[in-house]
Amino acid sequence: MSEEKGITVLFRRVEILSLTEIDLINQNFLCQLFMQFRIAGGAKNEALCADRYNAITDEPVWPVGPDGKPTFKPGIRWYLDRINFTNAMDRPEKLEAAVLDSGEDLIVNMRWVGRFTEAYELENFPFDSQALHIHMVAHTRLNGPMPMRMQHDSNMVRLVDPRNTFALHQQWCLVDALGVVAGQSDQFKSQADRDFATASISCFVTRRPGFVLANVVYPSGLISLLAA
Repeated sequence: MSEEKGITVLFRRVEILSLTEIDLINQNFLCQLFMQFRIAGGAKNEALCADRYNAITDEPVWPVGPDGKPTFKPGIRWYLDRINFTNAMDRPEKLEAAVLDSGEDLIVNMRWVGRFTEAYELENFPFDSQALHIHMVAHTRLNGPMPMRMQHDSNMVRLVDPRNTFALHQQWCLVDALGVVAGQSDQFKSQADRDFATASISCFVTRRPGFVLANVVYPSGLISLLAA
């Protein structure tokens, strides 16, 4: 039986650790994101574990065999470096990338902070609801020699208490739900050899209309009456 190429990462846990800015004018939001992956059987893969203790600032090393030819079996750090965010305004800052053993599996903890673009729907202002999305892609081809596949676990949870960690709680209500969908990109659908693994993370906020009424509508009405 031939060895499966590449790796498959299973989303075990996804958290929005902080959501500190929702910019309606510039159509973006600022947040800190935590993700935990499981790689089944990864701890038994010597090539995959070769660079697991490298610092997150180290450049991934391309694996070469004794004959000087590429082995096409890179370490876990190489795969993690392939993760990009397609709706990030700038490349998010990677704050943590820890690789741990869990029996025969590898557990990867990653933490990022960044600003992401979002097309806001303001038709029902100030009674609107917004979905905030983070789109990810693994830039290594699914049908290439080193694919990185993504799958999501339906039991994933978000452990965030909006009362303590949601900085915008006076203006917005953070809905207690988080969506994660993993699949593959159709960005290069016309090219059969250009398929990449993708994942989309989404959370939802609803505006508190009382904040707008108390701070905008009522003062404006009062000023209009005084000026009349």
